[in-house]
Amino acid sequence: MVAKPSILIVDVDSLTRWSLIQAGQGRYQVTAVSNEYSALTELRDHHYDLLVIGCSSGQLRCDEITQEARVLHPALPILVMCGMPLDQTMCDCSRRAAHLHSATSIHEKPFKLTRLMEDVDRLLNDTHPATPHQN
Repeated sequence: MVAKPSILIVDVDSLTRWSLIQAGQGRYQVTAVSNEYSALTELRDHHYDLLVIGCSSGQLRCDEITQEARVLHPALPILVMCGMPLDQTMCDCSRRAAHLHSATSIHEKPFKLTRLMEDVDRLLNDTHPATPHQN
């Protein structure tokens, strides 16, 4: 039996976490946490095939999570969901520039969940090409 690709979702918004869990249910092994401390613990203790981070209004230390993820797992794909327009995010917090540049993919909120999941599928297929995914 082939193991399902694993995704770590980090977002302070419970509805976003729930939506992503529901969208990936059955296709992926999904773990969702609401803060950077839990995310860093997960990254240190477990292997993930994809990291999805929701960055909104500075409530989450996205830069810390991505920097640690790159140290622990240099090839880990990172998908960032920005909670405000990308240019405003960059102006509001210069630290975010560093983590945005280390992201594999960036989605600006609001976005269509189907497009985000297409990107999740693409990123996971790039790292696990032999893993079959249901559509």
